[in-house]
Amino acid sequence: MRTGAARNATAARNDHWEIQPDAHTGRFSPARSCPGYSEEMTKVLLVLLMLGATACGSDGSSGAANGGTSGSQSCPDLSGAWKIAKHCDTSLVGTTLTVMEKDCALTMAAPFDSFMGNVTSAGAITLSGPQSCTGTATETTVNMSCTPAPCEVVLGR
Repeated sequence: MRTGAARNATAARNDHWEIQPDAHTGRFSPARSCPGYSEEMTKVLLVLLMLGATACGSDGSSGAANGGTSGSQSCPDLSGAWKIAKHCDTSLVGTTLTVMEKDCALTMAAPFDSFMGNVTSAGAITLSGPQSCTGTATETTVNMSCTPAPCEVVLGR
């Protein structure tokens, strides 16, 4: 078993550790040897890390409660029930379509659950599924053009 002096001598020889007296207690303890290291720098880094973690965390709201707004993203609230006002398959006109939205990502309830997509803060909408659709969206109207078979789709509340 080594004595305290032998342990301190071993630690003092280590390239990465050195023995320094604690400023408050006067006792010797191992301290990381880093050029330019300061306790203030550590505090600043910890504060920055905490601010970063807070900014990346949840804002406490759910996508369903505030539609497309989540954290730093904001987009039209498209969640809820929509009526198909115009469609190339006229049998679908008048059908209710239910949209779920989370962080500006869109999914549809059955029977349209094979479609998914996104909406941007500017209201540009893109859907993929059996057909690919692009267009514009507000909280009250969606206008899209779908392919490969050309089809104009209009949704309203």
